[in-house]
Amino acid sequence: MTSEVSNQDFSSEPGIATKRFLVGFSFAGETRDFVSEVANLLAANLLAAKIGKPRVLYDKFYEAEFARPDLGFYLPKLYREQCELIVVILGKNYDSKRWTGWEWPQIFSLNTKEDVWRIMPCRFEHATVEGLSYTSGYIELDKMKPADLVQRILDRLEHEKLRLNLPLIAEKPVESFQQSKKRSRISALVGIFSLTVLGVTVWNLKPWVLPSIVSHSE
Repeated sequence: MTSEVSNQDFSSEPGIATKRFLVGFSFAGETRDFVSEVANLLAANLLAAKIGKPRVLYDKFYEAEFARPDLGFYLPKLYREQCELIVVILGKNYDSKRWTGWEWPQIFSLNTKEDVWRIMPCRFEHATVEGLSYTSGYIELDKMKPADLVQRILDRLEHEKLRLNLPLIAEKPVESFQQSKKRSRISALVGIFSLTVLGVTVWNLKPWVLPSIVSHSE
């Protein structure tokens, strides 16, 4: 994976939200594999919509920028000040991990009438975190695939598109790299099977059929 993507300023383009990141992900390490696939698939969709990969705040996209001694101050401020929508991936250890412990107070401070729409809580195993209650709404992730969450995020952006001044985003997520590879393998197997069936069919033709085929081709 590329360690850092271009910091091209998309905020200057007409019809696009003005903060540096359209979507940011806050998560603990045990959910990284899931979040990684979601972030990459979401980035592919935003790129297809000409909004761009640089607008997804996922730490592995910005390793060079984030190699700094003050990251504990720098990163939480990015969530609060430079993300339009923050997707919070809660797990059983979210509120006990160091980094999410620094990120969450900045994110929760947006829980105001003006900015509460910017927080999108998602969770595994009915996890919660200080500040959220039984009246809070969540995306339940236990039986959800990464592409399903990407669709929910696109739905949310579509719902907020007037507020964000966004262009139309694709209705269905594009394929992840893994999905594309799987589809290619299936297509190749289908092709091999078809050629095999055709070869067996020709081989088993009755002897009187083959001369007829040859005579018509001459």
